[in-house]
Amino acid sequence: MGLFDFLRGNFPSSDWVRNPNLRIEVDLDHHTLCGVPLGQSTVPLRGLGPAASAAAAKIGSFDYPPHGLSFSDEGGILAEFTLNWNEVGGAQPFTGPVHALGQSFQLHGRTTEEQFTAFFGEPHWREFEEDGDFTLYCERSTDSGAVEWQVYFSGEALLDTLSVSMCPEMAELAYRQMTGCDRPWPPQCP
Repeated sequence: MGLFDFLRGNFPSSDWVRNPNLRIEVDLDHHTLCGVPLGQSTVPLRGLGPAASAAAAKIGSFDYPPHGLSFSDEGGILAEFTLNWNEVGGAQPFTGPVHALGQSFQLHGRTTEEQFTAFFGEPHWREFEEDGDFTLYCERSTDSGAVEWQVYFSGEALLDTLSVSMCPEMAELAYRQMTGCDRPWPPQCP
């Protein structure tokens, strides 16, 4: 894609057509967004339609504020997806079903850390910020490698975002040191 395409309004996803039959859901057992597993082709996600930001899409970040989700595409492969429950910048919270541990349910902006960990188990690490916000790092094993969930809670301990990535940041020694994580890598993953 060249500069003239970008200036004419052509950008990655600009020609994607919204498919009203696309099921907007997440499966945390299989790490899928709308049925597409991490590490697989993002072609089926074209059914979400054009992304909200041309500039972000140009670098492989596709944001869908009306659905409360975004995903990262690396060379046509789904590398990460994020579900959002805050309403910053006019974004809507993710309302699709979440499938995990053989159940279907809805997470929401009133989900507490206690409720989250009671269902999914204790995280590998908790990173606390000065403002009271904090992130849970939950590591998972898959047939194709490690997957990391970063679960961000607001200072009120309410669910804000959940990012699922095939590139665990906790795998990097420098990142573990930056967050103060003193636990060994790789963790014992469920």
